[in-house]
Amino acid sequence: MILVAELRVRDRDKLMRYAAEVQPLMARYGGHILATSAAGVRVLEGDWEPNLLVVHRWRSRAGFEAFWSSAEYQPVKQLRHEACESRIAVFDGLPEPVASPPT
Repeated sequence: MILVAELRVRDRDKLMRYAAEVQPLMARYGGHILATSAAGVRVLEGDWEPNLLVVHRWRSRAGFEAFWSSAEYQPVKQLRHEACESRIAVFDGLPEPVASPPT
């Protein structure tokens, strides 16, 4: 499963605290960050003006749902709400590629 978040940052220090706290918690539930646009976004089409994009991969929807609703994530989520405005979507991704055998 894939999660995409678009964040409009209000408090960078709080966002950095959030990032430090959320990543180990995500890992316990089977999630990890694939990419961020912290270095900048190059928009190729349209009038999109994202502030910060983050992409996660989760081993399963069940793992993500357990993380999202867990008691331990709630204060961390509140920290994110204080740090930024968020737009978040989840969807099924393609299976991770299987490595080809060496030739």
